Amino acid sequence: GENIFSAAKAKWFQSRVRTGVTQLEFCREGDYLFSASRKSDAVLQWDVRMMSNLAASKPMGGYKTYACNHSSNQRMGFTLQDDKLYVGDRDKSVKIYDTRTGNLLKTLEHLDHAVSGVGVYNNYVVVSQGERVWEETDSEEATRMIGAQGSIQLYQMNENKSNNTDA
Repeated sequence: GENIFSAAKAKWFQSRVRTGVTQLEFCREGDYLFSASRKSDAVLQWDVRMMSNLAASKPMGGYKTYACNHSSNQRMGFTLQDDKLYVGDRDKSVKIYDTRTGNLLKTLEHLDHAVSGVGVYNNYVVVSQGERVWEETDSEEATRMIGAQGSIQLYQMNENKSNNTDA
């Protein structure tokens, strides 16, 4: 028979992408696919070697999750470099995970706004951050946007500290 825990895990993974996938990226070897979705609390890692069998209606196998706060319609980005996953977050941070173990290695904190994009080159991390500001109202009617804030920041990652330069 079907393993009930595997079926439940597959349903949980599938439920996390129904809000709208905003980014997909393969790992270097191509065995795993990473995805981010709107209004999700995790970046998902999928095992591509267990691809969907359409005839049997079996979904692609979920593998790991990486916690984040993407509980908005805003796109939050991530990027992969070697065995590290860099995840932009709504809590004004970038979380850096080890994709082999799933462990959180480091968090770049105290940024100015939600992080919508992350890029990595050698020991540099660049983040795009910003958010739209909406008029406060108690009504259920549509509110209007009253502004937007954003910036790009460059961080040089050292073993003991990180330095940032606004761009």
